This record gives sequence, C-alpha cells and structure tokens, in this order.
Amino acid sequence: MEYLRHLQQDALLVLNFGLKSGKLDDDGLSAAISNVAARPDIDLAAPEALALQHEFRLALQKIQPVTLIDLQKGFDPFARSCDGNPVPVTRSRFAFVSKTAFIVGALLLAFLCAYYTSWQREADKLFAAMAELEGERATAILDEIVFTAHGAKNLFDLDDADAGQNSAVAALNERIEALRRYDSVVGAAAAKSASLMQDFNVFQRVSYSVLSLARLFRDDRRLSLPQGDCGLFTAPAAGRMIEIAAKSSIEVFADGIDKMKYARYLIRCKIGLAASDSQYSLVQSFITGNVDSIRALYPVVAQWILPALYGSFGAIMYFMRIFIAPTYPDPAPSVVVFRVILAAFTGIFVVWFMTPSVLGDAGIVSLSFGSLFLAFIFGFSIDIFYDILDKLARTAGHAVGQLGSGGKPAG
Repeated sequence: MEYLRHLQQDALLVLNFGLKSGKLDDDGLSAAISNVAARPDIDLAAPEALALQHEFRLALQKIQPVTLIDLQKGFDPFARSCDGNPVPVTRSRFAFVSKTAFIVGALLLAFLCAYYTSWQREADKLFAAMAELEGERATAILDEIVFTAHGAKNLFDLDDADAGQNSAVAALNERIEALRRYDSVVGAAAAKSASLMQDFNVFQRVSYSVLSLARLFRDDRRLSLPQGDCGLFTAPAAGRMIEIAAKSSIEVFADGIDKMKYARYLIRCKIGLAASDSQYSLVQSFITGNVDSIRALYPVVAQWILPALYGSFGAIMYFMRIFIAPTYPDPAPSVVVFRVILAAFTGIFVVWFMTPSVLGDAGIVSLSFGSLFLAFIFGFSIDIFYDILDKLARTAGHAVGQLGSGGKPAG
C-alpha cells in the first residue's frame, strides 16, 4: 500500500537521525521497519503495521524539537559528500544578523526580568516598613519623653542621682533610641518610595543613571542649609512661667501647645533629629502619596509585566538550547517572534490562575515565586500548557454532550 510505503520512508528518516544523534535508545523502530519490509502485501490492520505506527510515534517524540517536516525538507547534520567527508554547514549573513539580534534581545529580557523582580522585592520591603511605622508615631514617642522628663525629679542632675542606676533615665534612653529608629525608618521609607516611583519606568531610570554618570565628570557641588542653633525656635521658651490667673483656660491650653511643640523640637534637635512637627507631617504625606501610587502600580508589575517577562524568558531559553545544538535546525525568525509572544501571554494566564482572590496584609495581591516559576516553565514548553487546555476543552465538550442523555453517549 502507498501509505505503508510512505510510512516506511519517513520511519527510515527518523531512524537515521535518531540513531546518529543518540535520541533513540532502543531498536524498536528498526525492528518494526524490518517486519513490515518482510511482508510487502500486508494491510493497515496487520500487527506489523500497527507496531510500526506505534514505534514511529514514539520516535517522533524522542527526536523533538526536530520534526518530521525538518527531516523531509532535507535537514541532516550528519550528511556527507560524495568522497565521504562531512558536509560543512554554511551560515548566511542573515542568519548571523538574526542570531545577533536574538542574543541582544535575550540579554535585554534578562535585564528586564531582574529589574522588575528587584522592583517588586523593594516594594515588598517598603510595605513591610510602612506596617512597622503604623505601630508608632514620632509625636507620640516625643510626648512620652517630654512628660516622663517633666515628671521625674533630678532626672539629669548627676550630682544628686546616679544616672546609670536611674530607671527613669534608662526608660528615657530607650524611648530616645526608639525615636532614632523611627526616624531612620521614616527616612529610609521616604527614599525608597521616591526611588520606586522613579524606577517603575525602566527607560526613565536608565536615562537618569546616564545623566548621573555624566555628573561625575563635572563639579556639581551644592550648598546645604545649616541646621542652626537648637535655641533659635519661634515658640516661647519651655521654662517660661505662665501667670495662669491672668489668662483664660483656652489661652493656657494654647500656650501649652506651643510649649509642647518647642519641647519636641528641642529634643529632636539635641539628639540630632532636627525637624518640626510640620516637617514630619510633610514627610509622612510625601511617603503616603508615593506608597498609594506604588500600591496602584504593584498589580501591574505582579500580574502583567513579570509574568509576561518570565514566560518570554522561558521561550528564549528554549530557543537558546536549539541554537547551541548542532543537531537542531535553526528556527525561522518569525517562529521565534511568535513563540516568544505566545509564551508571554501564557505566563500571564498562568499567574492569573495562580493569583489568590484574597488580598495580603499590605492590601495588595501577593505573588509567590512558584507562580513565576510556572510561568517560566510553561513559557519554555508551551505545548504542555496548550495540551492541558485542549484536554480541558475536550472534557468539557464531552460533559456537555452528556447533558440530557441520561449518562449515555449522545446520539
């Protein structure tokens, strides 16, 4: 039969490539070809024909990513000339240019994966820092310090009391250190939030880095404003006596607020954290505004950009394996482009399926490393993902066909 004759020819092509490349690890296909060749008059229902089709199908899976179409088109890395010498592989200029472009694109994609992965990690750290700031406020710590110092007797009089043994001094030192830590976290959060907002646009970040590098080669020193003396504050002195009898309760209360503001400023200044309540409020507003913007951008990175990048990177790794192996044919540039795009969509779909419906503690959708790993794996092997979709579609179609049939096949 014509079909069996063509099947034997194709099987011989696969057998020749599979044995020379080491892809076939048994003699099942060669034995099946020999059995069919020994009986030229058999039909498709014969056991030998069925065995040949089975072994042929297994061999096609083993020689992947080389396909039968590649072999039928004449791909043979083991070809020899008439004198028995191997035929040298010729590379065109177009192939060189396309591979160079592929390498540049792979490096760029790897950079983008690392860049936005780092951005996501830094955003997670910022959200953790903001959760830490929610527990304490600088004003509350300062008020505690002020009232503790005001209520203690001879607290800082080292002649009348041993400061090293004074529990009040130890408590104050503890709160002062807490204030320092709080101020450090606030400063780091302000810098990190501003950096994340600027770094979200990778092109803007690269241009800014180039400009910053250019500034290293010229004198760009800037003057800094001096902090001045701790006593130069417009509020009334903290130790000024008030004639309560000459003032109303509202005036006494307002004057007390001024004293508290001055006391906070004085403590900040003396321990090296010179800033007023209004300055702290401006910093907090600045951080809150940036964090709100970052929370809005975070799902874009976690559910769109990173999955697409990791899926595409998986496809890039797939083609890299093909390019470096001499036993694989070079894919067409259009195949590379379309597969990378399809891998990007696949990565997005996988992360959508893996994303929880419940928000995390920081009010954002958490993205686990396992989701990105699956996006990479399915980007590398797109066929597996779409085989799963095909099976789901066939299962759903079969279930729909059973509707109204009482469990018996429709028709």
